Amino acid sequence: PTMRRLDRAVGVPVIAGPDMPLTFAKWTDGGNLIEGVFKVQIPDPIIPLTPAIMIVPLLAFDREGYRLGYGGGFYDRTIEQMPDAITIGFAYAAQETDAVPREATDQQLDHIVTENEILSFR
Repeated sequence: PTMRRLDRAVGVPVIAGPDMPLTFAKWTDGGNLIEGVFKVQIPDPIIPLTPAIMIVPLLAFDREGYRLGYGGGFYDRTIEQMPDAITIGFAYAAQETDAVPREATDQQLDHIVTENEILSFR
């Protein structure tokens, strides 16, 4: 429902393959979707889109702006290649942890929004 209400182009992530950054394809309400890598539904045809704002999934986060993702490093590689995109993670406050495990390739988010507060890191 939120994607339908936005008054700007919305892009959805497209997985090109293992160990690669994501690309984004323009999503259209009611548009044709096909099965992509890992059985994720993607638009067909793919119309490339470069996001100004990127909503980043997370399982856990810390007060330094780092997140624990779902594995694979897709978003970390993508954030590294798109430094001008504003990155936002949405989470429940209960998902906060003292410190998420970090690797050299992990990327800090710009903001994390919970039901209690908005945290900003850059």
